[in-house]
Amino acid sequence: MHYTNSPVFKLIPTHCTVCNRALIDGTSIEHGIGPICRKQYGYEDAYDLDDTSKIIAIVKGVKDSAVKDRVLEAVLENDSRKAVNTLNRALATWSRDIRENEKEMKLALEAMREMGYVILADTVAGRLAEVKITLEKGRLVLDTPYNPHFVAEVKTIPGRKWDGDSKVWSVPATKKREAWKALLNSYEGSLASGPKGLFRIEALSS
Repeated sequence: MHYTNSPVFKLIPTHCTVCNRALIDGTSIEHGIGPICRKQYGYEDAYDLDDTSKIIAIVKGVKDSAVKDRVLEAVLENDSRKAVNTLNRALATWSRDIRENEKEMKLALEAMREMGYVILADTVAGRLAEVKITLEKGRLVLDTPYNPHFVAEVKTIPGRKWDGDSKVWSVPATKKREAWKALLNSYEGSLASGPKGLFRIEALSS
């Protein structure tokens, strides 16, 4: 059996959850995030947890009891750094099978946002997602893989713009229905990240 298939290996983060570079030192492996990303995204900051009720409610939905217990203990101790470290390390491991662990990952990222680590959570979500949607100055920015069908549809939306430098389309926020239709027709089933976290591009239930 190859060592990467061993039970021990499956529990150890091997790549940074933010940039996906290999982790090579003990501290980075312990955190699940490399030193450059820790500094860039405020990972070393510790935020006071004034209202923990919502965080606790989110974390209680995590099925992995070991992760859940460690995070809840840290939250009750008002130790946001310890809590987010546990969640990020779990994310690094869970990301090896996104489909299997998707619900857990959504809860982890939601809890991280509630603890104040919004930039870190959004960055991790953006790396994991195939389609990225952000709201900037009243416009929806759509960062997607190239798909000629999507390009044809988005070109029919009034006010759309193409950013050649960033290689992204943007449309007025008032055209979110049209943008959603274009995304659904071209990327249905894909994992996406938006202002509210990770989600699947799927038809809305009536």
